Amino acid sequence: MILERPMETVGSIDAKLAIRESKRSPRDYLGISYAGEKCDRQIWLTFRWAKAEVKSGRIVRLLKRGQREEAEIVKLLRMVGVKVTHTGRKQAVVELSPWVKGHADGIIEGGLKESPNKRHVLEMKTSNDKAFQDLKKRGVQLAKPMHYVQMQLYMLGLKIDRAFYWCVNKNDDEVYTERIHLDKDFAAKLSVRAIMLSTEAIMPAPLSKLPTWYECKICPFWGICHNHEEAEHNCRTCEHAHFNSDGTIMCREHNVLRDTKAQERGCKQFKLHFDLEALTHEA
Repeated sequence: MILERPMETVGSIDAKLAIRESKRSPRDYLGISYAGEKCDRQIWLTFRWAKAEVKSGRIVRLLKRGQREEAEIVKLLRMVGVKVTHTGRKQAVVELSPWVKGHADGIIEGGLKESPNKRHVLEMKTSNDKAFQDLKKRGVQLAKPMHYVQMQLYMLGLKIDRAFYWCVNKNDDEVYTERIHLDKDFAAKLSVRAIMLSTEAIMPAPLSKLPTWYECKICPFWGICHNHEEAEHNCRTCEHAHFNSDGTIMCREHNVLRDTKAQERGCKQFKLHFDLEALTHEA
C-alpha cells in the first residue's frame, strides 16, 4: 500500500501564519516572562530588539493551541464552583514599571477546594511528557523556574499572595497543580533587576564568554555575543536613544520622542550602540 502524505496544504498554512506573525510589531516593553532569564545581557538585548523574533507557522499554531487550552481549563474550574476572572482578552495587566509589564492568565477570586476563601493568581501551562514527569518529581520552582518567576512577579504586582499553577500533559491529559506562596523579598529583587536592565545604558556582561556554553548555544543572541553578528538597526539599538523612566524613548540626535512605529523604522542618522558595535569587532 502506498501512503499519500501531502504536505503542501500544511506548508501553505504555516507560511501564511508566519507571514502574519512577522508583520506584528515587537513588544515595546519587557515582558515579565523574560524576567527570570539567568543572563542579564539576554534580557537587555531582548528589550533592545537586537534580533527580530522569527516564529514559524508551527510555533504560531502551538501558541494558539495553548490559548485554546486556557479557555478549556477556565471552563473546568468554573464547573466545580471556582470563581475565575480576568481571563482571555480581559487579562489583568501587571505593571512593575512603564517598561516592565505582563498579563496574568487569570485571577481566582475564590472557590478552590484547597482554600475556598483565598484569592490566587492563575497560571496555566501545557507540557510534553518528559517535562511533565520532571515537574511532578521536582515541583515548579526547580523544574520550571521561569514559570515560578512569572507567578512571583504577578503576585507582587497584583498584591495577591498565592498562585495556583495548572499544567496539562499534552500526551495523556494528566493534570499537575501546585499552590505557590509569594516570596516577597525574592520577587522584589527580581522586579528591581528587570526595571534596572530595561533602562540600563551600558550592555551587561554575558552569562558566559564561552561560545560553547550550553545555555549560550540555545540563546537567540548567540550570534551577536559570540560570532560578531551585527544587531538589528532600529531606535533601540541606536546610540542616540535614551530610555526615559516614564516609558518613552528620546532621540538625542533629533531631540524628539519616538513612538513604537518610529522606533522600528529607525532613521538615516542611525548609529549602532557602542557596546554592540564593539561586539562586532571583538577579537
